[in-house]
Amino acid sequence: MNGEPINPYHITSTWLTEVLRDQGLLRIGGRVTAFQIVNSMASKVATSLIVRVWYDDSSIDMPSRYFLKITHPGFAYGACEVEFYEAVNEIGWTPKSPFVHCYAAWTNAFGQACLLLDDLSQSHFTPAKNVMPSEQHTQQAIRTLAQAHAYWWERTPSGQKPNTDYLDNMGAGRLKSMQAYAEFMGSEVPSARRKTYERIVMTWPLPNRRKRAMAGSALTLIHRDAHPWNFLYAFNPAHQAYLIDWQSWRVGTATNDLAYLLAAFWEPKERRQIEQSMMHLYYETLVKSGVNNYTWDEFWEDYRASIVRSAVMLVGGWNASRGKDRRIQRVMSAFDDWECEDLLVTS
Repeated sequence: MNGEPINPYHITSTWLTEVLRDQGLLRIGGRVTAFQIVNSMASKVATSLIVRVWYDDSSIDMPSRYFLKITHPGFAYGACEVEFYEAVNEIGWTPKSPFVHCYAAWTNAFGQACLLLDDLSQSHFTPAKNVMPSEQHTQQAIRTLAQAHAYWWERTPSGQKPNTDYLDNMGAGRLKSMQAYAEFMGSEVPSARRKTYERIVMTWPLPNRRKRAMAGSALTLIHRDAHPWNFLYAFNPAHQAYLIDWQSWRVGTATNDLAYLLAAFWEPKERRQIEQSMMHLYYETLVKSGVNNYTWDEFWEDYRASIVRSAVMLVGGWNASRGKDRRIQRVMSAFDDWECEDLLVTS
């Protein structure tokens, strides 16, 4: 599978047979006899196919449909997603796991990441871009997010530590981006708000957050891009949602994902209507999933700090291609609502 770049549209029955055999999924002598590309999706980083598969009689109990994702050559983050699913499979995937079942994950010499996953297109959906999910489906996402964080709670893969941008102050670079953003926005960013932005980017990470991260306290594996369109929502409300596209995962504080999901994408009025109920649902699910060393007060303060972190990453990582980036205004509304300026202390 590593001899040449993979063209997703040129896969063959023989290639699929080799993939499944290499993973020990086909019985000896079993083979794929035919397949059909049911649907295809292309993005800037990957091509994804829904593939229907037929086997010889010896493999009749195998899945009939797969979701095949192949990144473009050289996409560096693809290997991170392969590493994620390898770690899940090493622990042991079960039907109750909050992750899509991955049958095979590998990278080749051309920098392509290849993932063969369950096809959930007949039971789950993703809303159209910029169409927010219903409150019921948001509840599904919140439960899944909590279950995913509980799964990795203080047992992160291969002893991974928090990444550098989480621990270290990168204020100079972030300040430059913040200043460019303020100049781009002009009068829409008054001087008082500009000063708040400066304090945000120059005081992160907050001392208590850094201390706990260095100690490895209450850390988990975080997604870092948990927006509403990175979830697969179940048509059946009794079933769970799934969080997908794990190529950006890192070790960090769970509320970073939660704050980003709620504060960066919901307009302030709608966020205020659902935020606290979603926080309670998240925390209750976390506890039910086995996390017993994390108090409500710690969670509450972590959530506030994660709103600051969302502001740091958005305004401190701004560039002209993002334009006005409505996420920044939404997060800053939450920043004001939660009185997060009280958290900004200078060293």
